[in-house]
Amino acid sequence: MIDRWLAIFEAGLIGPVSPDRVVSVPKFSPIPRLSIVVPVGGDIAAFENTLISVLENRPQQCEVIVAHHGNYDDPFSLTDEVDFVVTDSSRLTSMIVEAAGRARGRIVHVLAEGMIAVDGWTDPAMEAFEHRDVAIVAPLVRDQTSGRILAAGWSDTSSRLFHRLASGRTLPSRRDVARIDGAYLQASFWRRDVLCQLGDTLLTNDTTEAVYAHTLVAREEGWRTQIAVESEVYCATAPADWTDSSFSRGQRLRAIRDCVTEISGGVGCGAVALARNVIRPSWYAESIGQSFASLAAKSVRKRLDAQSLALIEDPETTTIQINQSVGHDTYRRAA
Repeated sequence: MIDRWLAIFEAGLIGPVSPDRVVSVPKFSPIPRLSIVVPVGGDIAAFENTLISVLENRPQQCEVIVAHHGNYDDPFSLTDEVDFVVTDSSRLTSMIVEAAGRARGRIVHVLAEGMIAVDGWTDPAMEAFEHRDVAIVAPLVRDQTSGRILAAGWSDTSSRLFHRLASGRTLPSRRDVARIDGAYLQASFWRRDVLCQLGDTLLTNDTTEAVYAHTLVAREEGWRTQIAVESEVYCATAPADWTDSSFSRGQRLRAIRDCVTEISGGVGCGAVALARNVIRPSWYAESIGQSFASLAAKSVRKRLDAQSLALIEDPETTTIQINQSVGHDTYRRAA
């Protein structure tokens, strides 16, 4: 059709178009592949350092969303580059889920305060989502000073629940890659539809407990987590909840696991952890806590969202249904 009109014009059958008849066609921005969510926490300086690193290394076809609970007023006037979302809750998981609801990208990347993005850090993680059963991807979080790994996601082991993988190493081992269970929320990639579907799985101010419940529900529904070995971000120090060890941590995490999976293993698993942690006194109290998980189970059940748990009660066999709609891939994986 265009060639036909060009031929008519060149033949002199129509003259040039008058300027007053020119119609301006608006240019719409393409739907982004990736939405990067940078939540505002208690350390504004650390948040701004993270945001600057994202904007300096911003990948193509990407939108940047800042989620805050009314505690940030955009002093640098970044509204042309950043979408600011004021959330109803100050809980980190709630802020991120609310921001994900506003996101347009198929993949949501969370980068919390204190994390530093580098050139090309998102590309390897995006490639990992080519596997249709991958819902969560963990980058390598490296120490900014030494360059060694702070965490390459986490795994449940016989010694400890929600344990950092590859900590202190230069690269994760094949065993780490094979046994990963989840990613730390502060530096993680998620399928947007899965994250929104999970919502507030567990009402808690403890980020570790919240992301643990999220990941367990996603895993029970059939999704898995993968390490993106070539995706790297940097951090000055590991967040406190990555290194915390206490009686209550072991008790609550084991209670969450028992409630979500409906397999009670507190006493037996706690005894195994005790035996393995004889030479690790810092984890000893946490191992004892696992043995008393039943005492915390009632409180955990009250705070677990029934709608999220209903996702894993679907009697259908495991399938993935893909629906192309408005530029998004909508994934549904039954238990």
